[in-house]
Amino acid sequence: MSQDVAKTALRYIRTLERLPRWPYKTTAGELRDRLEDEGFNISKRSVERDLNTFIEYFPVTHDDGRPRGWSWARDARLIELPSMSPATALAFLMLNEFSRPLLPNNMRSFLDQHLDRARHVLEEIRDREPGMSEWSELVAIAPRSQPLLPPRGDENAIRVAYDALLKGVRFQAVYHAASKGGEGREYRINPLGLILRDHLLYLACTLADYEDVRLLALHRMEEAELIDETAWRPKGFDLHGYVRSGVIDIVEGPEIELVADFDAQAAQHLKETPLSKQQTLEELDGERIRVTATVQNTKQLRWWLQGFAAAVEVIKPQSLREEMAAGARALAARYE
Repeated sequence: MSQDVAKTALRYIRTLERLPRWPYKTTAGELRDRLEDEGFNISKRSVERDLNTFIEYFPVTHDDGRPRGWSWARDARLIELPSMSPATALAFLMLNEFSRPLLPNNMRSFLDQHLDRARHVLEEIRDREPGMSEWSELVAIAPRSQPLLPPRGDENAIRVAYDALLKGVRFQAVYHAASKGGEGREYRINPLGLILRDHLLYLACTLADYEDVRLLALHRMEEAELIDETAWRPKGFDLHGYVRSGVIDIVEGPEIELVADFDAQAAQHLKETPLSKQQTLEELDGERIRVTATVQNTKQLRWWLQGFAAAVEVIKPQSLREEMAAGARALAARYE
């Protein structure tokens, strides 16, 4: 193969790699700029000729805009160089098995093309390696918490939020706050990061020109579009530190030293999955275990403790003990 033919083939591959999947699009001019950055000396007209040639052999499409927006078709099968290995295919199916119940609906579609390819790869080796191709049938999930169906959101609004984060720009959207009865209000949003909590995606952001960080549930957004304004980050903001601060768990105050007496069976899992690095366990008798741990003072902690019902007694702090006791009395009164 001559050097010119090899370079042309490589250019074709690079062009195809840089075509986004529908509904995202790119133009011949944008592709030309990216190819030039990689050392390909090519004109916009040549890129357009390449794209028109691809239509004959690949599921490549365009719109009628000026300039045209090019993309892989919505139902285009994934093409890989090199091809997906059986081990990678198995990893994708296991990822789907374990993570799909946790992912919001709008994020699941991003995995689908890889999952389709993974199933095809394993189907090809079914006769040679039946154990690998049937692995997904040998793995199951048993969630500890009550399973809930994820909410459905506006896919375009969520896509705009993703794009704003990746491009470092602001966007505007109508947001329906649960605290205001679902009434929609338009905001200019400065995105800072995404937080996944169970089935829900939250956007950490600032609004308008304010500096206080807010959390918006993505499924409550609609009518979103990008704004030609550069996004900015409040001084000292760190997404992971923000999550560790407990803000998404609704913090009730500073960290506390929790002391609670559990029934031995109820505390068994805390030997393997402790509440914190500072946790200690003390056997009081054959039936009770005292758990001492430094934890965040959150609503989530209260919900977790309440889930044990009579199998736990909070000893300290006194304020939390009184709160749990008041809740137990109110619950008993309701059932009476």
